Amino acid sequence: MSEQTETASKLVRSVYAPLVWCAVCVVFIVWSYDLDEVSRAAPLMGAYAGLVLGILDLLSRFRGGVADVIRMTMGAGFSNPEIAHDPQWSDEARQMAWMTFFVVMVLFVGILPAVPAYVLLSMRMNGGRSWKESIIAAVATFAFVFVVFEIFLSFELYRGVLFDERGFDKW
Repeated sequence: MSEQTETASKLVRSVYAPLVWCAVCVVFIVWSYDLDEVSRAAPLMGAYAGLVLGILDLLSRFRGGVADVIRMTMGAGFSNPEIAHDPQWSDEARQMAWMTFFVVMVLFVGILPAVPAYVLLSMRMNGGRSWKESIIAAVATFAFVFVVFEIFLSFELYRGVLFDERGFDKW
């Protein structure tokens, strides 16, 4: 760790989080190669980007050389963290549940309905926003994803097992 005053707890500063993150990214990379060429493009981009960020995070947690350069150039470190305490396990579990909900939604109904549903429900239930704000954000998110991917890029987003004639055959 650097000589700067570290205000985050030992658990938050440990190497375990970036190691787990890197392991998850490697699992996604391996899993993605079982998909056809078009289907694996998005998971591979996300997983490789996540792996690079995880490695940078891991390296930034040591002393000297590369770690000091990463901390200096990328603002890594724990001298001014967003939260200076260990989050409650229930808060962490709730966040994991939201991500699991999103993945299950994508699996069953596809990306186009899952993204606005996640935005709507997350803003309303987790963020405490009004229905009006949540609906506007969900509609805007849907429009953005649809226009960018389906229209401009002519890329048909995953439709989910319920709306794809192959169902679970590709899984």
